[in-house]
Amino acid sequence: MKLFQVFVPLTDNAGNHFPESYFTQLKSAFSEKYGGVTVYKQMPVEGFWKETKATAEKDVLVIFEVLTDTLDISYWKDLKTQLETTFRQKDLLIRYWEITVL
Repeated sequence: MKLFQVFVPLTDNAGNHFPESYFTQLKSAFSEKYGGVTVYKQMPVEGFWKETKATAEKDVLVIFEVLTDTLDISYWKDLKTQLETTFRQKDLLIRYWEITVL
């Protein structure tokens, strides 16, 4: 079994919240394609990184988790590109690993 995590920001770089419909559409797409999704939206998930040595950036994030038996890399790469455009990100994190469900 594979566990995918998709990290998307709640706000743009100016602090403006993205429309709720962006998150609802993503949740619906995952539910339809994979039969379910877990969304971590209420906890304070923050990501920090150095844009330059002098400046640090911060995102407040929503994490979508999907379990699947298949590994369709082209789907996830296409989704990453689409989400980077939608959420105006230079780079958006999608990661996966093999897991055992007990």
